[in-house]
Amino acid sequence: MTQTPTIGIEEELHIVDPDTRRARNLCSEICRKFGTSDFGTVKPELFESIIETQTRICADVQEAEKCLVNNRRRVIEAARGLGARIIAASTHPLSNWMDSDVVDNPRFKQLIEDWKYVARSNTICSLHIHLGMSSPHQSSDAFQFLRNFLPLFLALSTSSPFHNGRATGLKSTRTVTYRRLPLTGVPPCFKSVSEYDRVVNTYVDEKLIPDNRSVWWDIRHHPVYSTLEIRVFDLPVSVKDVVALVAFLQAIAVRRMQECQSQPRIPRMRTEQLDLHKLLAARYGLDAELLHWSGQGRATVRDQLNDALEYVDGVVDELGLRHHLEQLLKIARTGTSADHQLHIYEQSGRQADKVVDWLIEETERSCESS
Repeated sequence: MTQTPTIGIEEELHIVDPDTRRARNLCSEICRKFGTSDFGTVKPELFESIIETQTRICADVQEAEKCLVNNRRRVIEAARGLGARIIAASTHPLSNWMDSDVVDNPRFKQLIEDWKYVARSNTICSLHIHLGMSSPHQSSDAFQFLRNFLPLFLALSTSSPFHNGRATGLKSTRTVTYRRLPLTGVPPCFKSVSEYDRVVNTYVDEKLIPDNRSVWWDIRHHPVYSTLEIRVFDLPVSVKDVVALVAFLQAIAVRRMQECQSQPRIPRMRTEQLDLHKLLAARYGLDAELLHWSGQGRATVRDQLNDALEYVDGVVDELGLRHHLEQLLKIARTGTSADHQLHIYEQSGRQADKVVDWLIEETERSCESS
């Protein structure tokens, strides 16, 4: 059997008041109530209204799903004990960034001091997926190959069509909000981990960034965990959707590992070209026409998904991922979280508070049904 990368999942979740539907600044209290767990941990993010969960290192997608569900359930229970609720979405549909307090942490406070409004208004949530590769060569090859999929990954995950209570016209407002910070977005196509490290260390040496953790590209070699971290995703409300994206990512990585010796050449796409198509994915979501991950022209999101599923088909059953990948086809048919949020918004007479209510219900329900 092909060696498979280990998996880790980070989710950033909004804490909300069920009555006002606005942000609640309870992250530090929830972290204290969460306690220890065999399935993972929680940690503060930049703001008191957002909490991050992290799974343990998982051997496969099935284990990762169990850890993800357990982490979500425990955070939901801890928030309920404090009279709050949790929503899984990349922007809060209603709250203003000024509703959120900064966590009392020297690193976070320095980030706010360095970048002022750009950082202070960055009350967004993401999904980060880590792949533990067996060697620097494998990690570098996967970096170059998965980089070409970044627009497609975003289009399949969009969940942030609102900002400050208004529909923005974008399917991923998080994407355009986050890109205001330095060293975000699509990275250059580094040929090796050593080249990546050399460039990042130059930024540190020149005091452009405080340390090598302050690089937030859509895909990066993690400086602490030594994983390949894919950070382009919006956070879906559905656990099944999150797990489907994790399965998709693992399947692509494993398929590429099988062929990298016989087909070492990877189409090299220009950074600005990928970044432009990622913006099209943020604007149009599933309806975007994007640069194909193979480098061969443009194609619709749904056609690219079908091509990618055909590409990984030979490893899917070996990895036990077929039913997870079928969920991606359901997303393509019925819509992402962003599409569902906009439907609720229009059906309710454009009331963003109704969208918050739906997100609370769906965040909780998705844990119960998984």
